[in-house]
Amino acid sequence: VVQAANVGFSPSTPTEGETVNVRATVLNTGNAEASDVQVQFIDATSNGTTPIDSNQVIESIPPGGSAVAEITYSTTGKVGDRKIQVIADRNNLIIEQNESDNSATATLEVAALPAPNLYVQMSNIGFDPVQANPGDQVTVYATILNIGTADATDVLVQFVDATNSSSPLPIGQPQTIEAIVAGGSGTVQIVYDSTGLSGDRKIQVVADPNNFIPETKETDNNSTKTLSLVPESAPNLVLSSNNLIFVPNEPTEGAFVTIRALVINDGNAPANNVAVQFLDITESSSGVAIGQPQVIDVIEVGGSGVAEVRYNTAGTIDPNADEDERGERKIKVVVDPNNFITESKETDNTVSSKTLTVATAAGPNLVMLAGNIGFNPAQPIDG
Repeated sequence: VVQAANVGFSPSTPTEGETVNVRATVLNTGNAEASDVQVQFIDATSNGTTPIDSNQVIESIPPGGSAVAEITYSTTGKVGDRKIQVIADRNNLIIEQNESDNSATATLEVAALPAPNLYVQMSNIGFDPVQANPGDQVTVYATILNIGTADATDVLVQFVDATNSSSPLPIGQPQTIEAIVAGGSGTVQIVYDSTGLSGDRKIQVVADPNNFIPETKETDNNSTKTLSLVPESAPNLVLSSNNLIFVPNEPTEGAFVTIRALVINDGNAPANNVAVQFLDITESSSGVAIGQPQVIDVIEVGGSGVAEVRYNTAGTIDPNADEDERGERKIKVVVDPNNFITESKETDNTVSSKTLTVATAAGPNLVMLAGNIGFNPAQPIDG
């Protein structure tokens, strides 16, 4: 019989790297002597079946008696709870009254060697100024904690612009903290140049980026915090297809059509001298300008302005096109086509295409029928 209570370790709470003596007392609760009892020790951690050393042999265990088998177990690289299984007569070479009580498992707790644990929290990352404008030089600082049991020296800290997760960009060179004592902290900072950048920037801080420092835990060395780059006051000119109309909506070929565009400013600054270009892009993507760019003097914050042109539909019917497409004209409108106005957003200034359908003008239809041809005299004589 092998019982967990009869499996012991010396030392009982080793530190990683120490050699442990594992002792197992095997009982014989039967009524006959057991000879040549093989005892196997197994590291069953994580359902493993790794033998520890070779089988140990007990020459004899008398009825009602017991005997001890022992081996040595190396804890190098084995931190935490280790499941040590002891099996007597694993191959059932000895005939017993009960074969189901020949094994037991005991837990050996292996303590980690003293080591640092560098810890980066989002709350320990800061920016100065907290809300920066695009183009500002922003100081990014980070406090690195050591929550381990040993000091850490020459701690490298890398700041990273991780806004684009597929291609993160280092911010300057790694900074170095000479030492962070166990239970202590160290602070580093770097200047982040936001020139040409806007919106939310993901700033990541990584302690010991190359894993030069052995730690008790390697998965808590980095954290990310968002820096919001707040743009200075700027307009945002918006043109949608719903705000582009034709009057009349279904013209006849040859009629003049007023094309009217309602431009909205949903930015936080007025827009002055807003140019609006109308184009016919039916024949090519580059299009043909419909008149000169129209100019709206000013569009206030939250306001709107209207630009319009007259479009001559004469000759716009394509006789070679399919019948249901002959009168379709594709109209494009671009606000601020040369980007003279600095906006908070430049991607909503265009209606890329809206269709104006031109109907064929009504006209005469001359018809000649054979019945309408006559002769006088009806039956003439030759000559």
